[in-house]
Parts: sequence; C-alpha cells; structure tokens
Amino acid sequence: MELPGEINGMIRPPQNWSKISITRIPMGHEVAVTPLQMTVAMATIANGGKLITPRVVKLITTADGKTISEFSPSLVRRVISEETAKQIGRALRGVVSDRGTAAAAAVPGFIIAGKTGTAQKVDPHGGYEKGKYIVSFTGFLPADHPEFVGLVVLDDAKTSKPELNYGGLVAGPIFARIAEKAARYLDLAPQPDLIKPTAAGRVASTSAPGH
Repeated sequence: MELPGEINGMIRPPQNWSKISITRIPMGHEVAVTPLQMTVAMATIANGGKLITPRVVKLITTADGKTISEFSPSLVRRVISEETAKQIGRALRGVVSDRGTAAAAAVPGFIIAGKTGTAQKVDPHGGYEKGKYIVSFTGFLPADHPEFVGLVVLDDAKTSKPELNYGGLVAGPIFARIAEKAARYLDLAPQPDLIKPTAAGRVASTSAPGH
C-alpha cells in the first residue's frame, strides 16, 4: 500500500515444518497475519479471486475541487479462479446464517458472507496464555455483489461469560452495527424480503434522516 512500515505475515516454508505442522496450520497455528492482510484476503474473495492493492487515498483535489492526482485500483494478480471465489463465498454465507457460528453478524436486509476467528494469545515465555484470546470477524456485503469489506478484532476482550469469548459472539455483533452504518453511507438499499419482522422496526428507525 502507499504507506511505509507494512509488516509481512508469517508462514514458514514447508521444509521448516515440524512433524505436526500439517495438523496445526489448518487450525491457524504457526501462522501470523496483520489485520490489513486479513481484510485484503477477504476482499480478494469478494473481488472474484483478484488481489487488489489496498488504497488509503482515492484522489487529491484542490480547494475548488480540481483533481490533482487520482489513484486507481491496482490489480496485483489473480489468486484463485472466479468460480473458486464464488464457491468460497457461498460457504462464507453459511457462517452468517441462522445456524452459522456468526449469526449475530447478520444485517437486516442484506446477505452477509464472512468468517469468524478465535485465536489463543501467544505467551512471551512460550506456548499460549490460558483463557486469553484474540477474537475477530471479517466479512463483506452484499454477498452477491460486494461493496463493503470489514474486519473487527478484539484483543483479550473482557466478557461477562469468558466461556463465550468467540469471534462470532463477540466481534460478530460489532461488525453488524458497523456494516449497517456502512450500507447507509454507501446508499445500499436493503432487500425487504430479507428483513425479518422483528428487525423491520430496527431498519426503519436507524434509516430515519438525521440519525
């Protein structure tokens, strides 16, 4: 991206794996990524498998509105095929379904695709800290033609019930509130047939002018 100081992720080459790495990496162990990298990965799925360089600045203008510089989206490469991206997207919709692990991330009137994250915190002295987690949820909407990608991360969140400290239960609801506001900002109209009766009043009240 356009700013200096970006940190690389961490994944060791296969020749440096231990005998149990192949059983740990699929669960997220032995891998480290930044929040930006997580968001870009989800955006790649939303963009049909294309990796786009994230931008901080869209354009620079003068005080009277004359454009000085414009920064267009830059394609890095195709990571996965469009069909594979669609299949992953369909799976991610299930995460936010009524029976998914992030049902609390649902936004009335929109189909959401996303993924939860619940990672044990690393102990500086080795191993992991007992009972401490970094929880997250990243997703996009509308799932069928994405306009917004977001990520919520909480480091060692303090909850009333520590046994429920999971990404879908803690980060999911926060994502839902942010995504709902983002949808209004982007003038994305909710689909009436996707609004449950109990949520209809919520949409009407939060969509009122001046709120």
